[in-house]
Amino acid sequence: MANTNTTGSAFYGMPAYAVTSSTSAQKVLWTYNSTPVFTNGTTALYVQVDPDLTTGSTFDAHPFVVRVCGFAQVVTTATVTVGLYNDTLATITAGNLVASTGASASTTGAATAYVPFWLEARLFWNSTSKNLFGWQQSVIGSTTSPTQTVLAPLTLATLTLVPTQATLQFSVGVTYSAGNAGSLVTISEFSIERV
Repeated sequence: MANTNTTGSAFYGMPAYAVTSSTSAQKVLWTYNSTPVFTNGTTALYVQVDPDLTTGSTFDAHPFVVRVCGFAQVVTTATVTVGLYNDTLATITAGNLVASTGASASTTGAATAYVPFWLEARLFWNSTSKNLFGWQQSVIGSTTSPTQTVLAPLTLATLTLVPTQATLQFSVGVTYSAGNAGSLVTISEFSIERV
């Protein structure tokens, strides 16, 4: 659970998101009533730095954490990879991946087959260099296999240029090695917080 003494935003215990296409890589979309920020079915679910904060504030030159955990149903036999993206786009875009769990063990498709996951990116950004960097750690498992893929702390694969604090926005993507239309992805926590 996120530390409630820090600045950030979070979603907890969300209803399952139904994978809507047979494409293997896709974003988790906002599937609730439209709001001023989210449009039902066309906006990626995302967390961001509090929009009231400005450069030189609590996230500028301070470490922060973006965390997502939950489980993904696997209807069709596949591996599952969960990623954090520095964007709010409804589709996965090359170059925006910040952190990834790596692929789970192959999971035999069934209505009761789920892959639990936990992914955390510890990040740092400042308004002078405008670079987003840090490290990640994760675990992804399988209900049909005792094998878990554990990523110990790793540096992020790329240094990302983030021109403003307002673009510190992060979304979740799920990639199946085979199409899994109808599978459910349940997010139990998706948060951003200063540490």
